[in-house]
Amino acid sequence: MESVFVIALTALMIVTIICCIVTVRKKSEYSTVIRRLLNMGIIAMICYILFLLSDNLNAALLFDGMYFVCTDWMLLCLLAYVLRYGDIKIHTKLYRNVLVTFAAFDTICLLLNVRTQRMFLLEQKVHEGTGLQYWSATFQKVHYWHLGFCYFLTFLVLFFLVKKIVQTSKMYRKMYLYTLVPFLIVIAVNAACFTSDYPLDFSLLFYAVLAIVICYSSLYAVPKGLMEDTLMSVVEDFNNGIFCFDIKGKFIYANTKAYEYLQVKEGDSLPFERYFKKWKEQNPRNDMDYDEWEEQHTVKGAERDFHVEFQRVRDAKNATTGYSFKLTDRTEDIRRFREEQYLATHDRLTGLYNREYFFQKAEQIIRRKPEVERYMVCTNIKNFKLINDLFGEEMGDRVLADQAALLKYANYEDCIHGRIGPDRFAMLVAKENFNQELAEKNTGRLQYLINDANYKIQVCIGVYKIEDPTESPQVMYDKANLAIESPQEGYNKTVVYYDAKMLDRLVHEKTVVGEFDRALREKQFTMFLQPLVGADGQLVGAEALARWRHPVQGLVAPNNFIPVVEKTGLIIRLDEYMWELAAEKLSRWKAQGRGDLSISVNVSAKDFYYTDLSKVFIDLVEKYGIAPDRLNIEITETVLITDLEMHVQTMDKLRDYGFRIEIDDFGSGYSSLNMLKDVKADILKIDMLFLRETENKERSRVILSSVINMAKALDMRVVAEGVETVEQMESLRNMGCDIFQGFYFSEPVSAEEFENKYFTAKRE
Repeated sequence: MESVFVIALTALMIVTIICCIVTVRKKSEYSTVIRRLLNMGIIAMICYILFLLSDNLNAALLFDGMYFVCTDWMLLCLLAYVLRYGDIKIHTKLYRNVLVTFAAFDTICLLLNVRTQRMFLLEQKVHEGTGLQYWSATFQKVHYWHLGFCYFLTFLVLFFLVKKIVQTSKMYRKMYLYTLVPFLIVIAVNAACFTSDYPLDFSLLFYAVLAIVICYSSLYAVPKGLMEDTLMSVVEDFNNGIFCFDIKGKFIYANTKAYEYLQVKEGDSLPFERYFKKWKEQNPRNDMDYDEWEEQHTVKGAERDFHVEFQRVRDAKNATTGYSFKLTDRTEDIRRFREEQYLATHDRLTGLYNREYFFQKAEQIIRRKPEVERYMVCTNIKNFKLINDLFGEEMGDRVLADQAALLKYANYEDCIHGRIGPDRFAMLVAKENFNQELAEKNTGRLQYLINDANYKIQVCIGVYKIEDPTESPQVMYDKANLAIESPQEGYNKTVVYYDAKMLDRLVHEKTVVGEFDRALREKQFTMFLQPLVGADGQLVGAEALARWRHPVQGLVAPNNFIPVVEKTGLIIRLDEYMWELAAEKLSRWKAQGRGDLSISVNVSAKDFYYTDLSKVFIDLVEKYGIAPDRLNIEITETVLITDLEMHVQTMDKLRDYGFRIEIDDFGSGYSSLNMLKDVKADILKIDMLFLRETENKERSRVILSSVINMAKALDMRVVAEGVETVEQMESLRNMGCDIFQGFYFSEPVSAEEFENKYFTAKRE
């Protein structure tokens, strides 16, 4: 029996030595502590074998003592391994120094036991049950310090292992169970051997097994198992469905999503195997390493789109080890893609094609059938900004949506619709399918969308007959749009057809814009003055009007350039230029002793939005040293109707500084009387429309008289413009009008001519 034990112990020692060699080659953070544990185990086994084979008492005492020494250091190495393996940090070295010191002292005592025999005694006996001759140890009191030290180390190892098992997650518990379970077996066997009278200590065999298990689990089994568990955990959390087969096509794994996507019950492998079989039937050669395709499955009663990937699994030697399938739910991606594609080509509010896509589609349709006669039709809601300002953006959006809905009624073959701008729509339609009467009728329906008796929506339609199919659709649209913007043809008409004259007018606009900067730089724009005469016949001032002295065309009429600069926004720069000329002229008049005269300058709607009016005018009067009440600011009533609150704040600043505010063209706007209650002005200029011939002269006189009386009651002076006859002047004077302006006195003349006429007469 003893020889069998020695052989078994020797075999385990050889295995342990092999494990020790492996740790040298295997690079791991635990290799060093495991190698120390294995070395101590090897030494312990050698000492115990030599102890069993010893016939001499001194040799037996030496090897048994060395075996006990190895027990101390094996437990210390096991403790060091547990702390390192469990990543347990003890922030003091005192514990280690104490344990090592005690182990060293115990080692000395056990080695000296050969001479002192203070630790244990040995005597040779024969075991009654087996007849084995063995060395029986009798422990002295000091030896129990050694046993206590061993039990203390055993307790520390157990404590730290149990602590890590309790604290760590379920997936990581087996890391420590691989050490704890064999160690508990060793303790149990050791306790059994210690309490029995059997001559052999079998616990050493289990110590060796424990060391081998620690080596294998730490360096191979646990890392591999944790990696597999981690991968499995990650795969389980995938939003992709993953399922795998071995080389024979047998189902081996599927994650939760795979069961969900293929509507398979948990644990049922047959549907997966049928899926794989079907794929193999479609790929009989079975030579593909990778494949992908799209398919649909019904998941929870809804049809969903999946992207499927097939992958052949190969090992390091490129041999096939299995197959995997990955299902990716692309339903939301496809939905978002379609939505993004729709939003990239359609207008959000109306659902019509957007500008870019409309022109793209129009070009495709025209190029495909160039022989078909077609119209490019565009629509424009006049003064659409007023709808937003007066009735709110929600109403504005409703008008646009209804306009788009009316366009969609023209749903013919190759008829497309688009929203080209904020309130601009376009339609490409075959000539035979365009019904002008129906178009006018449909747009007329929008007039009553807003329930306001004072405001009616007016929609204009521009039509361009496509003559050159190779022409750009953008150019076609521009020509249709040009018909709407043509002031002669487009005014108060619903449907306007394009003709070449409109293009001439566009060229004229481009010419004006192109020459504007140079004209301003070379001071081609000049100030003309139209006199303002008081009720006593004396000159009180003048209105400044812009004229263009063109180097080639001569004196350009205002209606040939003012509408263009207003439309393009250049009016802001022209106004500022005219204000400067007026301020400079007032400064010269003041130096000539005519500081009693004033000049009225015009302010456009864009000036309120793009300049700081109060700052500009204050800077001008300070720069030229003139009184602010000599530079009158003339604002048309139609300018004030938009964003009245902001305009009033600006005018109040100017009046507070001393400027006089004039309201021009009174009676031509949308709500003249309503506006007067909010606007504090100094002068009211009555629109010349009141003075035109009419069949109801008496009614006209009553209205005019009432307006003048109302202005007086509001502490406003009244200017009548457009006076052409002495009768008109006398009639207006009798009504209480303060100042007169019109051709009866003078048409607008240059500043030099104005001065020659009035200043000379004054001196004479």
